[in-house]
Amino acid sequence: MQTLSFDIQHQLNTLQSQQALELYAQAICLELHGMDLEPEKVQRLLQTVVDWRYGVYALSAGEVVGIAGFQQPSGSFTGAGNWRSILKALGYKAFWRLMRSPLNHGPQHFADSEMWHNGLYVAPAHRRQGIAKALLQRIADVAKYQGYQQLTLRVAHDNNTAKTLYQTLGYQPQQATSAYQCLTKIVLN
Repeated sequence: MQTLSFDIQHQLNTLQSQQALELYAQAICLELHGMDLEPEKVQRLLQTVVDWRYGVYALSAGEVVGIAGFQQPSGSFTGAGNWRSILKALGYKAFWRLMRSPLNHGPQHFADSEMWHNGLYVAPAHRRQGIAKALLQRIADVAKYQGYQQLTLRVAHDNNTAKTLYQTLGYQPQQATSAYQCLTKIVLN
């Protein structure tokens, strides 16, 4: 396998934003596979809810190949929309399917000292080349730079590959729900 050269950055130009939207739509379509949402509705949803300022991006040869978002009291990668704008983007039937899905975590409550990791996706052709690890490290750097003491995330119980990666990077298991396990990493002592 050829090693991929990539850079991690915080800002995207217009073309890269469109690439990131399409890449993240792939991730959401996989997550919502049982909900029968059309890709166009998923893209409209993401155009409504994603705030690109709360993300870091892996680029290779100018193309977005990985995305990781975060959430803090000032805003969230997937928190730009409200229920009315989401309803408008999806339509009534799809909106209620989404509201009943595991993706709807409800309001996020966290301590002032805590930043949440909020979504990670690497294009399938670019996996196992260190991109996810680099994105997660950059989010930890952002958290530390901004004075947060810990970084927390949710991972599906059946996503053993992701759980192994997170634990390799120092995340420790915390509370769990029926669908997700929370993991926390101390970034500032």
